[in-house]
Amino acid sequence: WEQQLISHKSFGSEYITEVPFEAAILPGNFEISTDTVLFPSHFSMLSKEERARTKLRTNAKTPETFDRELEITNNFAVPVSVTQIQIADTGKDDDLCHKYFSTPLFDSLTEGQKPKADRKDSLKGVSVRFHFQSDENVGPFPKKCMLSLDTDRVGRQNLPLIIYSGELIGDLDLPDGRRVNKDCMRTVNNASTTSSGMPCIHDWVERSFAGKVLSE
Repeated sequence: WEQQLISHKSFGSEYITEVPFEAAILPGNFEISTDTVLFPSHFSMLSKEERARTKLRTNAKTPETFDRELEITNNFAVPVSVTQIQIADTGKDDDLCHKYFSTPLFDSLTEGQKPKADRKDSLKGVSVRFHFQSDENVGPFPKKCMLSLDTDRVGRQNLPLIIYSGELIGDLDLPDGRRVNKDCMRTVNNASTTSSGMPCIHDWVERSFAGKVLSE
């Protein structure tokens, strides 16, 4: 059959090769602190403590970026090492995610410095850099990006990274039982743009008859 296979390569489709292997399923996950995966789109919305820590590193200047180490716990029953991390492609927000996030601190680590943790221990050294975009508004709804962690024993694990603007959406409950989401228009640099949240509500209260009635 060897000569037939060499002479007529199409014969190869008639032969089945079996490769025996063993696999094990390791239950568990990476547990992550919710606070460390939430990133405000503007520096002013960071917590007071984090703003203070960041400005100590920038000589009191408002930074263009800041680094954050994620708080991750290894809930697998075996020790785990992280060999590589990357901002994962998520679809329509790929450009946005790569604009806001990068991983230069991890990328600079040598093999011996890569994060590792025993069972139930903290996984130290997984850091991301967040890039503030002062000229961009992500809108009232959070944007979700993904951080992929390649490991030595539990494959690839994905962790969410959430960008939020801190903008509020104001809903009005009218006397007739209807609920209305108010969008307002305001002028910025001689151009009209939409506004939502409490400024929108205050504007509606001041300018509309129904708003004045409700305010009284």
